[in-house]
Amino acid sequence: MMNQIPKHGKSERRKLNEAVPIKYNADTSAIHWLFIKEHSVQDKTAEKPAHRTLFIINVPPYCSEECLRHMLSPCGNVTAVEFHQTPTSRVSLPEQSAFFPTQLPIR
Repeated sequence: MMNQIPKHGKSERRKLNEAVPIKYNADTSAIHWLFIKEHSVQDKTAEKPAHRTLFIINVPPYCSEECLRHMLSPCGNVTAVEFHQTPTSRVSLPEQSAFFPTQLPIR
């Protein structure tokens, strides 16, 4: 996946708010846009530290954790990638499915 994420020095602190064009592969002319900003919430957690957590929307279904790690690696060390249906400050739970319950039924 091709990307054009702006590179900034570690000492440079600026408000991140970027629209990043990506392609599924180099041979296609179709561009998909990711919208990236610093994740800021009122409920601070150690798992999602301020100034080190990104909020990315419009992630295509073919973009996996490995894909995001690869895409963001030029910007610095990627310690974790989490997918959520809605914005949250909570830590993601182990794989949950809307269709198949992960808990045993009550008997």
